[in-house]
Amino acid sequence: EYQAWHNKGACDGGQLTTSQKALRSFYETLIKLIHDYKALHCVSSKLIDLQFANHSLYDTRKIYSFIRYHDRDEQLLFILNFDYKNSYDIELAIPNEIWSVVGLDTTKLYTLQEVFIDRTLKLELRANEHIRLRLPGNQVYVLQVQK
Repeated sequence: EYQAWHNKGACDGGQLTTSQKALRSFYETLIKLIHDYKALHCVSSKLIDLQFANHSLYDTRKIYSFIRYHDRDEQLLFILNFDYKNSYDIELAIPNEIWSVVGLDTTKLYTLQEVFIDRTLKLELRANEHIRLRLPGNQVYVLQVQK
């Protein structure tokens, strides 16, 4: 694989297969995401697992959700589907006590915007309401809270 990337000294990946190029592109996107958001690269950022609040809403053996946040000014919601084949229509709860911890006001309406993969997903986020979405197989949504 190194030789395919090296490409006789051109170092341009010219001999990579289509699947190798796709994997390389995915990792470039992942590295850019980590670089762009303090909630992912700062040592002081924190993670809150949401499984405890969602065990009755979705299959927690296949779906995983958590929030990464930084200094109450940047929040990212991750929703992952580890089922390789099946998509799921899920509901996700974020308890009110978590809202204040991550710096959100329970009286306000927020927008969740997909920031990882080039998708146009936008959702509304309100206290005491579940987030509803279709989660494709073997996929992740990374949603930034827009204030």
